[in-house]
Amino acid sequence: MPCTALNLFCLCLDRLCLMFYYSSLSFERRPLNLSIKLNMNLSRLSLFSRPKEIKMEMFNKELKYTDIQFRFSFPSRSLQYLDFAGEFLVDLKVKDSSGKLRVIRCRKRPNGVYNKPWLSIGWRQFVADYELRIGDRVVLLREDDHRLGSQFRVEAKRKIILFGGEEVWGDVPRAN
Repeated sequence: MPCTALNLFCLCLDRLCLMFYYSSLSFERRPLNLSIKLNMNLSRLSLFSRPKEIKMEMFNKELKYTDIQFRFSFPSRSLQYLDFAGEFLVDLKVKDSSGKLRVIRCRKRPNGVYNKPWLSIGWRQFVADYELRIGDRVVLLREDDHRLGSQFRVEAKRKIILFGGEEVWGDVPRAN
C-alpha cells in the first residue's frame, strides 16, 4: 500500500493515542515527549516541512533623540546588503514583528566619501505604531519572505530589568 499523507497522519494519530493510553496507566506522572515521536514520522512529508529561512542581522542600534524625532541613521557597513542600483535612495519592503508589510525609504548621501545611510519615509510611522522611545533598540534583519514580498524584518526591543538586577531585551508589542 503506498504511503500517503493521510495514511501517515492516521498512523501517527494512532501512535499518539496509544502513548497517551499507556502513560495514563503508569503510576508515576511524567510529561510525554511527543514532539520527538511525531517529528520522526511527520518530518518526511513536505506537507509539514517549511523551507528554512536565512536570517542575518544587518544592524542593531539603540535609539537616540534624532532617530525618533527626525530620521534613523545606521552604520554604513550595512549598505552592502542594499541594492541602490546607482541611485541615492531605495524603498525597502520590511516586515515588522506583527507581520505587517511596510515600505521604508532608505537614503544615502549623494556625494562624499562617507555615504551616511538613513531611513526616512515610513520610519516615523513605525516609531509611532510601536511607541518607541529613547533607549529602545531596533534590529534590522535580512530575511526573505516570498509570501509577503519582503526582504527585511525590523524588530523593536526594550530593556527590561528583572528581579536581581539582570537586564534583558524584550520585544516591544505594536501599540497601534
